[in-house]
Amino acid sequence: MENKFTKNLNIPNILSLFRIVLIPVFIVLYFKAGKENGEYYFYAAGALILSGLTDLFDGVIARKYNQITYLGKILDPLADKLTQVTVVICVAIKLGSWILAAALMIFVVKELLMMIGGFIILRKKITLQGSKWYGKVATAVFYVVMAAIAMFDGIPTEIAFVMILIAAAFMLFAFSQYIMEFFRIIKKNESDN
Repeated sequence: MENKFTKNLNIPNILSLFRIVLIPVFIVLYFKAGKENGEYYFYAAGALILSGLTDLFDGVIARKYNQITYLGKILDPLADKLTQVTVVICVAIKLGSWILAAALMIFVVKELLMMIGGFIILRKKITLQGSKWYGKVATAVFYVVMAAIAMFDGIPTEIAFVMILIAAAFMLFAFSQYIMEFFRIIKKNESDN
C-alpha cells in the first residue's frame, strides 16, 4: 500500500523542487556575470531555460502518468512564483533602470496577488485546480524574455523594456483570467455549501 510520502515522491514533484534549487544557482551565475566573465550570462540563461523546461515537463508527466498530487499543486506554482519574482528582482537590480524596475513590478504584484488568492482557496478547503493554458503561455513568454535579457549583456534598456512589456501583457491577460476563475470557484463553493 502506497503511503503519502511515496505518493508525493514522484518525478513531477522532484522537478518542482529542482526548480526551487535552481533559484540560488541563477542568482549566483547572473550576478557573477560581467565584462571579464561574460560566459556567466549564458550559464544564468541556461539555468533559467532549464527551470522553464522542468516546469513544462513536470505538468506533462503528472497528467500523463496520473501523478497529480496535492503537494504538487502547491509546489509547482510556488516554484513558478519564487523563480519569477527572483528573476524580476535580479534583472531590475542588474540593469539599474527605474523605468524597467517599475515595469517589472507588474510581475511582483501579480504573483503576490496570485499567492493570496491561492491561500484563500486553501483556507476554504477548496480543491486546487491545475494551471490553465493561459498561465502556461504567460510563463513560457516570461522565461523566453527573461532568458534573452539575462543572456545578452548590454541589451539596450529600451529593448529590454519593450520585451518586458510584452511579457507583462501576457501576464496581465493570464492574471485577469485567473481572477475570473478565482471568483467562479469561490461562488461555486458558496452555492454548494
